[in-house]
Amino acid sequence: MADVLDDVFVACGARRRWPTVLLLAPWPCIAAPCGAQQWQQAVPWSTNAHAVYDVVAGRTRLFVSATKPAPHAETWDLAANVWRQRFPSAQPPDTGPAIYDIARARTVMVLGDPQPATWEFDGTNWSRATTTVAPSPRSRFSLSYDLARMLVVLFGGVDARGARNDTWEFDGTNWRQITPPIAPPPRFAAAMCFDIAHSAMVLFGGGISLPDPDQVLDDTWQFDGTAWTQVGVPKAPPARAGAAATFDVVRTTTVMCGGFDSNKLPLKDTWVFDGSKWTLQQTTHLPPERGYATMTYDWTRRCALLFGGSDRAGERTDTWQFDGTDWLPLRENSPPPRRDAAMVGDRAHGALLFGGNYEATVAETLTWDGMDWRRLQPRSSPSNRVQHGMVYDARRARTVLFGGKELTGRLRDDTWVFDGADWRQLAPATAPAPRLGAAMAYDDDRDRIVLFGGATAGARVDETWEFDGAQWQLRRPLHAPRARDGARMVYDLARGRAVLFGGHDGVTPLADTWQYDGADWALAATPTSPPPRQSHTMSYDAHRALTVLFGGVGSAALGDLWEYDGHDWTAVAVGAGPDTMFAAVLAYDAQRRRHVLHGTPPGTTRRETWELLSPPVATFARYGRGCPGSGGVPTLDTNDGERPALGTTLPLVLGALPVKAGFAILGVAFEPTAAAQQPLDATGLPGCLLWITPAFDRVIAHNGTTVTVPMQVPFDPLLHGLEVGLQFVSFDTGAPGGLGALSNGALLVLQ
Repeated sequence: MADVLDDVFVACGARRRWPTVLLLAPWPCIAAPCGAQQWQQAVPWSTNAHAVYDVVAGRTRLFVSATKPAPHAETWDLAANVWRQRFPSAQPPDTGPAIYDIARARTVMVLGDPQPATWEFDGTNWSRATTTVAPSPRSRFSLSYDLARMLVVLFGGVDARGARNDTWEFDGTNWRQITPPIAPPPRFAAAMCFDIAHSAMVLFGGGISLPDPDQVLDDTWQFDGTAWTQVGVPKAPPARAGAAATFDVVRTTTVMCGGFDSNKLPLKDTWVFDGSKWTLQQTTHLPPERGYATMTYDWTRRCALLFGGSDRAGERTDTWQFDGTDWLPLRENSPPPRRDAAMVGDRAHGALLFGGNYEATVAETLTWDGMDWRRLQPRSSPSNRVQHGMVYDARRARTVLFGGKELTGRLRDDTWVFDGADWRQLAPATAPAPRLGAAMAYDDDRDRIVLFGGATAGARVDETWEFDGAQWQLRRPLHAPRARDGARMVYDLARGRAVLFGGHDGVTPLADTWQYDGADWALAATPTSPPPRQSHTMSYDAHRALTVLFGGVGSAALGDLWEYDGHDWTAVAVGAGPDTMFAAVLAYDAQRRRHVLHGTPPGTTRRETWELLSPPVATFARYGRGCPGSGGVPTLDTNDGERPALGTTLPLVLGALPVKAGFAILGVAFEPTAAAQQPLDATGLPGCLLWITPAFDRVIAHNGTTVTVPMQVPFDPLLHGLEVGLQFVSFDTGAPGGLGALSNGALLVLQ
């Protein structure tokens, strides 16, 4: 086993530094460290977003407002075209306009209302600056950095009395009000940045009155540190407020984009200012219309970066770059706000999302790869719909969709499959009646899609249907959950059961847990249970053998997280995470070992994508069923609580072997979740499934019934996070095929 599994380590691309990777020999167990689950927002919100370029770190930073677990400012870095959240030990209670102070190598953020404060970020942590004087409380003021005088400059804004036109400077120690003889008229949400070529602050437009947002300006001003001067330009950009601006260091021009015009409509035009005149920039591509976005100049990329803002649909979360000639998207925008969509974990795409957009007439098929949402362009597609069922058929490597409701109110009974490139409608001889809100799951062991319940045109139903890839069949189990819609169902690979929870029976939301083994339903009497709910979301964590449930709506919208181990539910306490959310979607990305959540919190238009990271601990999980031999169905397991932690020995227990002494072959695979199960009927092993694609194997002698094989896991950092799959075949002439029987698979993650 040592030589065989040493090859696994070599296959990972690492240099061999010790004689064995996994040794079958005794070694005392050292428990793995414990860790906690953590929500991580995958795409920053654009709520009150402000971007700066950190010259010392050589990267763009973004600060956005967040509300959980308490109001605070999130800090994000742009690295390799991906936003990555940082977690400094101290955080401001909110965000405000921010600039980078080159002289003191730190970001300065100013909070204006309701509690004015000046905060500084040194690249590691935030701290509040203590000043004896500060600008009065206000919002929507303009802030920039005067590179010639190495001072922070603040202008205008709006408070309870109206728009302001005062000018302030901050030298890193204190604020000082400047009283130039002439100043721009009072305004808020004006675009402002420092023109390095002319050593002057440039200010354009802005709003005059909050009660009358149609009153916007189109004037241009410059400030040289002493006086404000209005610039008489030949042609000014249309009046606007909430535009974004930055200075292009390479092309020595001010770049301005977007804003809201006098009709409160978002704009998408781009203008450049050379110190004396504005020019409308003609580009091949343009960011979609928006206002209140944030812009900064990225000195490393030598381009202007634009993030977020809002349009008529709500907040945007896309990132664009402008090289002086054209705009190009750096980061895709999150899908439009949606509810009642469906999403599955797809081996090829990560997460595949369809439907749920109540505003669209055309259906969208989208994928999430851990960095970006991407809209696919299939030649054919199901109609746009909500409350449909969708699962991933691992055997055939395709997604299956059934039913739902079109936005016209029409219920559907169509069956579609998606192969990664195109949708295709199937024509089964029979099918469930048109319905919405049915629960669906794919039974990997039996290669069947299970559908339960839903609401037809007449009533909620308690039907159980199965789909074998070609035909639907109505099953008639002895027992069944009561009729409902809005329930959720997943397949528990470790225990060979479909798990259904909750829903609504027409009178009240439900909190019952049911399990289906392919023959009958059984009510699970769990000591603990999530509160009653419907329109929640669930997924199955194959690496930890747990069902994960989030959110939904009961007496109110919910934002709680639960796990089910096949016996009981456990509430999971996490730190910052999603707000209450119902009719969202959740899928497990097995390749990246994390859950992906996407949805829109109630009462908002936010488009949120979160990832639930598993605890950084070693895991062992059973994976799929075995097939029977003379001693029963062989099992591959470990002692309770034993995990493959680095520097420990994991006892592998091979059970239900033939009574007589014999041999078994233990197969080993690398990245086992990347492969689909393979039927072995044609090889003389009827009813058996190969859950891994073995790259290595080892012959193990046994004396009958059970054998324990100690697997030593060396303490080596290069093995951290390695995913290993195991399965064995026992030679057994008493098996149905007269050759042998296979065990269940096992998924291991070494930590």
